[in-house]
Amino acid sequence: MSLDEGVIKFDFSDYYQTDSISLKYVNEIEKYRKKLFQLELIGFYQVHQVGYGNISQKFDFCEFRETSRPQFVISGTQTGHLPDLDGSHYTMVLDYDLDKNKISSRGAILPSSESLTHAAIYEVDKSIGAVVHIHHEELWNKMLQNGEAFTAKDIPYGTKQMANAVQELAKTNPGKGFAMAGHDDGIVTYGQNLEIAFERCLELYNKYITR
Repeated sequence: MSLDEGVIKFDFSDYYQTDSISLKYVNEIEKYRKKLFQLELIGFYQVHQVGYGNISQKFDFCEFRETSRPQFVISGTQTGHLPDLDGSHYTMVLDYDLDKNKISSRGAILPSSESLTHAAIYEVDKSIGAVVHIHHEELWNKMLQNGEAFTAKDIPYGTKQMANAVQELAKTNPGKGFAMAGHDDGIVTYGQNLEIAFERCLELYNKYITR
């Protein structure tokens, strides 16, 4: 696993810090995040002392920032070790610029280091309403070995190159999940809502992992 796991690589200077965000933006997403945490698909690497995995849901935040780009709530950076999150652990992504590798956000915590990847997926298809990013070594290896879609090994997470790569996969493999060959153990699923994004994650898990 890369030792820079969880490190924010984008420009986050346009960040407005608040005490928390409203629970109306958190309650549903937290329900699915807990399920992923229980399966250890979101969690914490004890050896490297870093969290992994993140989840987001699309919302309209034009009251805070007018933009033509998708806006969403995403779990905050380095929250993987926490079994339960509240409004202080999620952040609003109000705008972004893939070319400039920049995120504009609002909340009590900085957004996940994978926020640009989520933004890139939302941008591909307006019907996409939720994105899940998990980690699982065995599942990741089996996806790569069995010809599932994946981003190239030389593309690191949290970069413009990764954003461009996931957009291509989302276009050519609509509705399917993919592995990130250059981001150890990293897997992404997405769908019209949180339930679909979560179920697609479970489908891959059940397909390759024997309990």
